[in-house]
Amino acid sequence: MRRSLRAGLLAAAGVVVLGAAGISITALRFDPNSLKPRIAEAVQQATGRTLTIAGDIHLRASLWPTVEISDVSLSNPPGFSRPQMATLKGLRLSLALLPLLSREVEIGSLTFVSPNILLERTAAGEANWHFKRETNPSNNPGGAANTASPRRRVTIGAQTVSIENGTLAYRDDASAAVTTLASVSAIMSTDSLETPVHIEGTAVYNASPVSFTADLGALGRLQNPADTAPWPVHTVLEVASARIESQGTLRRPTQLGGYDLAVSGHVGDTADLAKLMPGATLPSIRDVRFAFKAAADDRDHPRITDVTVRTGSSELGSGLVVTKVDLATTAIDQPVMLDAEGTMNGLPVAVRGIVGSWLRQPIAFDLSLRVADDSFSAKGNLTAAPNGFGSGVALRDLAIDGKLLALSGDVSLAPSPLPTVTGSVNADHADLNGLLALSNKLTIQPAPPGGSAPDALPPGTARGAVPTPVDRHVQPDWIFPDKPLPFDRLRLADTDLRLTIGTLLSGDQTYRNIDAHIVLHDAKLMIDPLSGTLPEGRMEGTLTIDASQAAPPARLRLRAPGLALRPVLTALHQPAVISGNAEIYADLSGVGTSPRALASTVSGTLGIAMPGGTIDNRLLGSILGQVMSQINVLDLVGRGGASDLNCLAARMDIRQGVATLSALVLSSSLATVTGTGTVNLGAETLDLTLRPEARIGRNVIVVPVRLTGPMRKPAARVNEIKSLEANAGTIAGALLGSATPLGAIGGLLASGRVDGAGAAACPSALAAARGQAAPAARAPAAAKPLEPLSKLPHPALPDPTKTLRNLLR
Repeated sequence: MRRSLRAGLLAAAGVVVLGAAGISITALRFDPNSLKPRIAEAVQQATGRTLTIAGDIHLRASLWPTVEISDVSLSNPPGFSRPQMATLKGLRLSLALLPLLSREVEIGSLTFVSPNILLERTAAGEANWHFKRETNPSNNPGGAANTASPRRRVTIGAQTVSIENGTLAYRDDASAAVTTLASVSAIMSTDSLETPVHIEGTAVYNASPVSFTADLGALGRLQNPADTAPWPVHTVLEVASARIESQGTLRRPTQLGGYDLAVSGHVGDTADLAKLMPGATLPSIRDVRFAFKAAADDRDHPRITDVTVRTGSSELGSGLVVTKVDLATTAIDQPVMLDAEGTMNGLPVAVRGIVGSWLRQPIAFDLSLRVADDSFSAKGNLTAAPNGFGSGVALRDLAIDGKLLALSGDVSLAPSPLPTVTGSVNADHADLNGLLALSNKLTIQPAPPGGSAPDALPPGTARGAVPTPVDRHVQPDWIFPDKPLPFDRLRLADTDLRLTIGTLLSGDQTYRNIDAHIVLHDAKLMIDPLSGTLPEGRMEGTLTIDASQAAPPARLRLRAPGLALRPVLTALHQPAVISGNAEIYADLSGVGTSPRALASTVSGTLGIAMPGGTIDNRLLGSILGQVMSQINVLDLVGRGGASDLNCLAARMDIRQGVATLSALVLSSSLATVTGTGTVNLGAETLDLTLRPEARIGRNVIVVPVRLTGPMRKPAARVNEIKSLEANAGTIAGALLGSATPLGAIGGLLASGRVDGAGAAACPSALAAARGQAAPAARAPAAAKPLEPLSKLPHPALPDPTKTLRNLLR
């Protein structure tokens, strides 16, 4: 028994040894390069492509013979960007001998060295990874039926397939965009053709490392295209802070068709993905989680369902913090439920509602917005232009409703050749006070970075170095800066928009029936009409600017009989130093790109009439402070509180930047100023004759002043002779007392100014500012008879020299 077993084993060993020796002898006598034409022909018949083996084929004999092939390429069909679909620096494979006897090719290991594969889709939609098997008519002449018994299929399987330093790219010829995975290294392992496959590998995309794993069905399933049983798929892709996982099946795995997948993912920070998208800037949205299901019908049309997206807390800058965003839809062609919360500059903000699918138009939306204690609702329909969203959108049936604002309208936006906005918007009511207050709350006011030291240097300047001068286009002493106005923005878009407002609340005033038609075309702006009903009457005006010229001409025509100043100052973020209703009458034209250029060329007329109101004494002091401090009549600069404004009236006729004041009156309960002269707006100089008046008891002091020089720091010079003439009666009364005979005479001399000559000048000055004729002058009141001298008291006389010195020093 033992001898038989031993003999059998020796016989088997001998067969193996003889077989190996025979293979070795055959390998030594066989030139594998002679197989190149047959290999190329086989690939040609299987794929319809040309396989080129430019290098040599080496065969190393053993029980697992190893084949090495170098410099291999597979051609592309005509019409693609390069001749080869794939190139291969080298290929190594080891084969099992015994399975070859049963027409099975069992590959122990297969290694691709430095493969370079370009997957490409032409502009016509043709893909180079679709292969066409060729038929050989020479094997079946005349189309006769082939009655020969079919040849048995060759089954090919591999236990280990690896890729070393490969490159995989995808090119879309329609956009010429190329996506490349570099430094691809991967290994695929399986026990047999009937067991699952595991793949894992790494790559680099745009300098970002990528790792991936996949667990797939058996490879034997891929060699039977007629089999449509579900083929399992489970993949995981990790790049930057993102992880995407998919799990499901493919019914046609060789075509990546018939898929039914559940996809989920997580992104730690979307800003990390910016490296994957050259040129893109992504906001930093943290803790993004998403999930959806993707399934294909029999025609491989995708169906995306059960979509959910959720984000965590994220700081998006400018004071906006998003605490959560939840999006959910049953399918991508169905409406999306939106629920978002956050804060803006510390104020709670929430948006909730429904937005239609972008796949179905019009895209309807119904949203509610809450900002702090204010709520708004927004409804409407968004429609793409005939050529898609890229060529324009239309916002139809827009309706915004809230306590602060209610409007409706239709607006369209076209992006080219210039962004163009057209449409009409009608606001039923708008509370400008509330909207500005809300805007101020939401606007971040940047704090100075740690304060500024008095000797702080510009950024980038070394300590001890001389700072480089910076051209800021603004002369600090100029009232009208030379900084260019943003007229160039008028060249960036076109507009044809009609805006109407039923009721506008601004300050404590209500404006009604506001109508504006804004047309901007070819850098030419025209607002006509610009009208509305003010508390004191109808406002009408027009504005034109032609920014198509190097020096844009501009014209403003405005007639506003009752413009409340306090809300205007509030809207301009200026202190409310003056209140009341101002009448503005303007017809001004100028040419230039800056306020200084426009002021230097302006021509036309300007009238300002304000018959009442209040004025902050600090503003009065800032206006008259230079004059009053020099003539030392009253301490207006440091005085607080407000004064009643009798009138403010000015009439200017302007020609090429030089304004002639035919009327100027500022009359308040504290002081009154009248004057005439010229103002050079271009040179910013004054040449005015002013008559400041101030009250001392029942008497009025008038000090004529010549004001000349720069507008910022004018020189004031008292006309002493005129001053003595104007105040003769008042001086005499101050010297002698009104209870003396001479004092009574002095009171008579000054009786025309006891009530203030400036206040008396208001009617004519207001008429001049309005462009009206001066009203008829009143007859002077009869002088009150003097009491007998014997009934008057006899107080002590003051020192006349000291009194005169106090008035005129």
